[in-house]
Amino acid sequence: MKRIVMFAIVLALPVLLGAARSLTVPGYYKMPSLHENTLVFVSEGDLWSVPVSGGTASRLTSHPSSATDPHISPDGRWLAFTGRYEGSADVYVMPLGGGQARRLTNDGGEVRVQGWTPEGEVLYATAGAVGLSWSWTLRTVNPETLEAGEIPLADAREGAFAR
Repeated sequence: MKRIVMFAIVLALPVLLGAARSLTVPGYYKMPSLHENTLVFVSEGDLWSVPVSGGTASRLTSHPSSATDPHISPDGRWLAFTGRYEGSADVYVMPLGGGQARRLTNDGGEVRVQGWTPEGEVLYATAGAVGLSWSWTLRTVNPETLEAGEIPLADAREGAFAR
């Protein structure tokens, strides 16, 4: 799995560099998420999209607070990300082509989007769990129903599902 992820990142680098040249302000281009012909990345605290063939990058978010950890859904319809729009970090989702972001969580602690489950739920890590210890927990949330679930692992900060 690591080999596939590294391969995807290596393939995405030329596209990111091409997108970087099209931006008027030099910056950092990080956290790429690739789905078919679309590459989403973080720069200037916002999310950007560019075709893998290159060209001008389009800004998907423009909020004074940061948006990070973009992950495109397996079906290519949605973009999940970590946003700090209302104070603490929460999971947000928006259409991949752009549009209004919708908050999916309200955990009250640190949150980091990890990706998607094969069933189309957003996978995220949260430090907002209360219990015997204050540790990180992996959770899922359905973007349509907001139904949440928990992955039964102790102090899990990162995770991914094989496709």
